[in-house]
Amino acid sequence: MLDANLIQVQLPIEDAAGDWERSLPEPDLAVLQEIEPDCNERHPRGDELPLAIEVAGTTVAFDLSRKVALYAPAGVREYWVLDLPCRLLVVHCQPFGSAYRPVELSRSSYNINLRGLFICKSEMRAASPLIAGRTSPCHQP
Repeated sequence: MLDANLIQVQLPIEDAAGDWERSLPEPDLAVLQEIEPDCNERHPRGDELPLAIEVAGTTVAFDLSRKVALYAPAGVREYWVLDLPCRLLVVHCQPFGSAYRPVELSRSSYNINLRGLFICKSEMRAASPLIAGRTSPCHQP
């Protein structure tokens, strides 16, 4: 079972070195790997997060572009965007540079089994890979 102390809701995280002075993104939900001894003196770093989640209504394009470019270089291992208008879960795995590989999509009714903290390769039904450059998968031709 996941310890509630490891979950942070809409609180800042430090992204990649150099960006933290001008950018402290606040994921809607973040899961910490563990509580660090100096946690009262600083925000968690991206590489201390196995999972960050954004719940997107009007911010889908921003969450699928700029937030990816912040979280991947920071080392956030998994980044989910719950695209409410499209009823779509976009799961970003394995940060690589300023992107993730692979990216999986899952539509409407799905079950996710959280085995440990790593979500990718779970029992999620993957649809198709997200093509680079798309800002909202359901609005594509």
